[in-house]
Amino acid sequence: MRASLANLPLLNADLGEGYEFDEQLFPLLDVANIACGGHAGDEDSMVLACQRAIHFKVQVGAHPSYPDREGFGRRKPAGPLNGLYSSLCKQIETFENIAAKQGLKTRHFKPHGQLYNDAAFDAEMAGLLLRVAKDFPHLSVYVLAGSPLVDWADQEDVDVVEEAFPDRRYQADGRLRPRRFADALIEDTRQVALQAESMVRGEPLVTAEGESLIVKAGTLCLHGDSPQALENARAVRKMMDGLIG
Repeated sequence: MRASLANLPLLNADLGEGYEFDEQLFPLLDVANIACGGHAGDEDSMVLACQRAIHFKVQVGAHPSYPDREGFGRRKPAGPLNGLYSSLCKQIETFENIAAKQGLKTRHFKPHGQLYNDAAFDAEMAGLLLRVAKDFPHLSVYVLAGSPLVDWADQEDVDVVEEAFPDRRYQADGRLRPRRFADALIEDTRQVALQAESMVRGEPLVTAEGESLIVKAGTLCLHGDSPQALENARAVRKMMDGLIG
């Protein structure tokens, strides 16, 4: 895990979701969040991801989601939250067991997509996620940097790692720009690397509204489903390795 040598944020990506760049992304990362059946992934994909993580010395964690494979985890299930709680625990347990059989020790989990964003700002969903986290006290939780969930987790004595996104546009209030907007994704690799460098150095980035925003985080996430995923990861890795050097 190279970034930690210089006390820089760790570089992570969400993998095991069936996209084409997984194998090429692994050697560029410090951490991989592995889909564990809720929105994507199965036993075979989880085993393969763990084997790649071992080969490239990459830390892994579960990437649980709303149980919605058809909608790729974008739809919150109807009904009592206890059912969702059970599903999330089962997803994490499944990955933990597979990782352990491969000889890997996990240190974190990261909620996927809509669950991630809902829990960052919605007290009810945050409460559910923190309830799950308390069932896995050896794991920290990756959460959106600067979101209310950071404070809620602190109040519940749940360890979190604040996360930022070099390839996503931010709004002035610190939220990620919703994907319904054309400028939600930063598609220029140079701009992705520049935003990542601003985050690493604690310098302001430019929001969708044209305002300045400082985003401090312990880990940076690049989206593995982006057409520019590999180019983005190479550029950000090069920048971070340059800071170490």
